[in-house]
Amino acid sequence: MAAADTGDEVEETLQVSKAQAGQLAGPGGAGPARTVEMRTGAQVLVDRTSGGGATVTIKGAKATVKKALLMLKALVAFKEAASPEERGVCHWFACGFCRDGGKDEDEEGCEAGLHSSKIAAEIEAAWLAKAPKPALEGEAVKASGRPVLLALSCSGGAAMPVLPAGIPGTAVPPLGRTFAGGGIGCAEEDLLELSIVAVDPKTSSEVGRFHRFVRPVVWDRQDEDLRQKHPAACFADKPVAAPFTDVLADLLDWLPGMLGAELDDIKPEDVLLVSARDWEVQTLLPRRCNAPEHGTVDASLQDFFFSRWCCLKDVFRSHFALPNEAAPNSLRMMARHLGLPGTDQVKRSLCMDENTMLVRVTLELLKQGWEPKATAWRDAAAAQTQFLLPRRGDFPVEGLERVGGALPAKRNFAEMQGEGQAPFRKAAPPVPPVFAPPPGPPPGGLPATFPGKAAGAAPFGAHAKGVPSAPPAPWRQPQPLPSAPAATFEAVD
Repeated sequence: MAAADTGDEVEETLQVSKAQAGQLAGPGGAGPARTVEMRTGAQVLVDRTSGGGATVTIKGAKATVKKALLMLKALVAFKEAASPEERGVCHWFACGFCRDGGKDEDEEGCEAGLHSSKIAAEIEAAWLAKAPKPALEGEAVKASGRPVLLALSCSGGAAMPVLPAGIPGTAVPPLGRTFAGGGIGCAEEDLLELSIVAVDPKTSSEVGRFHRFVRPVVWDRQDEDLRQKHPAACFADKPVAAPFTDVLADLLDWLPGMLGAELDDIKPEDVLLVSARDWEVQTLLPRRCNAPEHGTVDASLQDFFFSRWCCLKDVFRSHFALPNEAAPNSLRMMARHLGLPGTDQVKRSLCMDENTMLVRVTLELLKQGWEPKATAWRDAAAAQTQFLLPRRGDFPVEGLERVGGALPAKRNFAEMQGEGQAPFRKAAPPVPPVFAPPPGPPPGGLPATFPGKAAGAAPFGAHAKGVPSAPPAPWRQPQPLPSAPAATFEAVD
C-alpha cells in the first residue's frame, strides 16, 4: 500500500488480486467500490490490467480517503491477513481434492476455506478434544438416560431441497445432479463430512464427539485421470479422510462406549438421531449408503440408524405450540428464539460449525423441559416415512384420517427417483371430503362437478396446474345486495 499527498488531495493505492478486484468492482461497476464512493465522498478506481494482480486507487480529502480505505479492507477478506481461525478449512481439500486448489497462488483462494491437510487435522483434533473427559483414564463418559441423542450434521456437495414456488412445505430433492465447490459431481460427493455429538437426555449434557471427513471412492478410481486434468495444487498430500464404509465402522466402535453397552445389546430405541432438517436422515445418508453402487452398506445397518429421527423444526412447533408461520426454520433463528448467541468467533469447517450450533440448541431445549421423541419414522430406510406433524405449509384438515398417529406418508426419495419426477408434478390427489362442493350451484356460475358437466372435468376448485384447493370462503363469494326500499333524494342548489 502506498500513499501520495498532492496539495489538498491524498491518494492511496492498494494491491489486491484480480478476484478481489472483481469483488470490489462488481457487475457493471455497481459493486462495493461504488458504495464506498457514495458513503465517503472519495474516488475509488479499480485497475485490473496490471500484471497478475490489480490496483485499487483511492483519491480525495485525507479524512475521506482514510474512511474509504478502512471500509475497503473490511469488505474484502485479504488472504495474507486471514488466520486459520478466521477462514476455517475446505472440506473438499481435507478429503483429498478440490478444483479450486489452483487459486492459491494468484487469487484469494478457495471460498470453502484453507487448503491444508495439517491444519484440517489440527482443527478436527481440537474440536474432538472439547468432549467431556472421563473420571478415570482409559474409560469413556457414559450416558445414563435413554434414548441417547445423536446430534448429527452433514456437509458435502449435494444441493439442499428447496420449497418449490406455489407448493409451500413440499421438500423435493433436485431433479438431476447439481453440485457446488471443488468436486467432479459424483454421487459420493453428497457427503464429505460427518459430525455427531452424543447428548445425555437425563443430565442435559454432552457425552462424546465423533467426526470424520469422508473420501469418495470414485476419486481413487479416477485418480490418474484427475491428475492429468487438474494442477498438483488441487490434491492433498496427506488427506485426513476415510471411505464411508470405514467411517461407519469407526462409528460402530465409538457408539457402545457412549451407551456403556456391547454393540450386540444396543437396540434402535436406545439412540435417536437429532438433526436440524429431515433431509439428512431421510434422504442424504441412505442415498450415500448406496453409492457408488446399490447395497454398499448393509440394509440392516441402514435400518438401524435411519428408521427414526427427530427434526428440530418440528420440535419447536410442538414444544412451544408455535403456528406454522412463526416456527424458526434455521439453526440461527432457533438459537435466537432461545436467546442463545448466534455463532462462535472461530471457524472450523462448515459441518463442525453447524454441529456446534445444533448441540447448543438441543441442550437448551432439554433444559427447558423438552422430552425427546421421534418426529419421523419408517419401517425401513427404504420405506415410506411417517411424520408426527404436518409438513411445513400443510395444515390439518378435518376429514383426513391419521395412520398410526401420523398424517398420510410422503413418498420416499427412491420412489420419486424411480418415477423420474417430483410429487408436485404428478396428477392432483383426490379432493378430501371436507372440500366437497355444497349442494346447488354457487353464485356466479355452475360448479365444475355440476350434473351435465363434460366427463373428465377437473375436480371442484382445482387450479389449471392440477393443484387442488378448497372452495372460496363464504366472505370471498359474491354477496347479494341488501333488500331495502330505495331512498329518494331532492336536488339541492
